[in-house]
Amino acid sequence: MAASVGAAMVALLLLDVLPSDPLGLGRFTWFPVLLTLALYAPRVARRASTALGVLGAEGRHLSLHTPFGRRDLGVVAGVHVSAGERGASLLFSMEDDALVAAEVDDAGVAQGFAEAIRRRGATRVVALPRAGFVRMMTILRFVGALFALGYYLHTVHHLIGGHKAFYGLTALGCGVLLLIAHVVRHRKRAVVSQAGIHLDGHPRPFGGETRFVATRGDVLLITGQAREHLDLGELPPAMRHHVAAHFSAARRPLPEPQEVERERADALLARLHAELAEGDDAYRGTQAAARSRIEGLVHEDSRPLTERALALRALRASDPSSCPPAALREAVGADVVFVERVAGAASDAAALALVERRRPVFVA
Repeated sequence: MAASVGAAMVALLLLDVLPSDPLGLGRFTWFPVLLTLALYAPRVARRASTALGVLGAEGRHLSLHTPFGRRDLGVVAGVHVSAGERGASLLFSMEDDALVAAEVDDAGVAQGFAEAIRRRGATRVVALPRAGFVRMMTILRFVGALFALGYYLHTVHHLIGGHKAFYGLTALGCGVLLLIAHVVRHRKRAVVSQAGIHLDGHPRPFGGETRFVATRGDVLLITGQAREHLDLGELPPAMRHHVAAHFSAARRPLPEPQEVERERADALLARLHAELAEGDDAYRGTQAAARSRIEGLVHEDSRPLTERALALRALRASDPSSCPPAALREAVGADVVFVERVAGAASDAAALALVERRRPVFVA
């Protein structure tokens, strides 16, 4: 829309339909400004937004529950799951052709969430938009904006030499070529299955020596010394990096689906405190059994890191010597700093706040 308005304003300026000095800036200022807007507005409009929250689904309607309220993400048409070295990634194709990506800590829960949505009718394949001439169009935008700036500096401020027709016509020429490329370029879909990515009907399997790397303006498929452009430049940069990591992780086998519903963090912490506060029974060893079970939770790799951190907090509240640093570092590895911060927080409320603010970690 912004590109159409900018192009229309440039045309009206050239046809001398608009007032010669709108807003007192002068037509020689408005011309390069509007032309640059028309060149870059479509690119700026394709931006990814990110948010931290709890992903949920009612039927096929996907939503994200954040501290600022519920955010509707649309209706899911298809979903693809990849289990990373840590965490998991989900790619959702929406009915309005939008693409939604999510990172979660627990691969089993991610698989269970995807299976639940598929049972509700989201059985289509995930499709990514492909388009040609992406790199050429990037160059045309840059050159057009550069000559529009030259037009402004030469005509308005007289800072550089040359002729205004040279700068103006070159910038306009880049705009015209950009419009032609936008109209005639091919638009296709990259179809994603659990086995691989399909381009023009030909599969590119995941696994083996295949790697996916996000570059400036595209995603590369690298097999040995061979490189292939996937023409995914229509995706915003953050989404390209996520898609490349998602594809790279897809070579790993998926875990068994797990139940999506999990105990809320505050309820979990309260329950763990209560279990450890129960009096010991000489015959049943109630407290000792609870302590052993919760220590096992701290060391259980398949559980979300936040649950393991809250388990350690409950243990330390009952016995400060629980799970010494060396054993904890062996259990949680590089996440030991976060776990120690949760366990040593000044209050349960502070610990729960740390858990709420932590972003999931997905490593391909």
